[in-house]
Amino acid sequence: MQAITLPCPSCGASVAQTDSECEFCHSKIIITRLDEARSMSALQLKKYAASYTKTLAEQPDNAAVQQSVGLCYMQLRLFEKAQAAFERAIEQAPDNAEVYYCAAISQLQGKKPFLTPRANIDRAIEYLDAADMLEPRGIHHYLLAYIKKDYFERKYLNVSPAWHEELEQAYELGVREEEVRELFATIGVEPVMLG
Repeated sequence: MQAITLPCPSCGASVAQTDSECEFCHSKIIITRLDEARSMSALQLKKYAASYTKTLAEQPDNAAVQQSVGLCYMQLRLFEKAQAAFERAIEQAPDNAEVYYCAAISQLQGKKPFLTPRANIDRAIEYLDAADMLEPRGIHHYLLAYIKKDYFERKYLNVSPAWHEELEQAYELGVREEEVRELFATIGVEPVMLG
């Protein structure tokens, strides 16, 4: 099997996708998590997104690069582009829980759930359920609790399990405070401590 190469998003050197960082500039090659994208400046994010887009023109079925460009777009608050990238990544690699989680966040489009269209809320819940089936994590249930409290409870709609049950599950699975802060920073709203 031949190694997949791509240009380093930072310096343009040809690197293997499996390398964690560029041997020349020591920058991250593939962004896989929210915290990695959040640590980058807007200029870096734009540069990485442009590089990833160029790579995808040549390698459209590269799920890791689709996820990476989605993370860049989400941090740049280009939520529709992020949603499209995450959906393509899910089609290409349907066993990646992190992509489903990020796709759920992108459905909120940088707004509180109460202000988000119902179709987006339903889609976010579907993505979170899929993420949790693949890899149960407290943050999935915390986001579900937040959506259910802010959307369903504020609109006087019943939903099962209720937000407080999701919150209990989040704590049972060990949701961490830094994950919660990261979640709300990515959404772009003030943190809401449930409980």
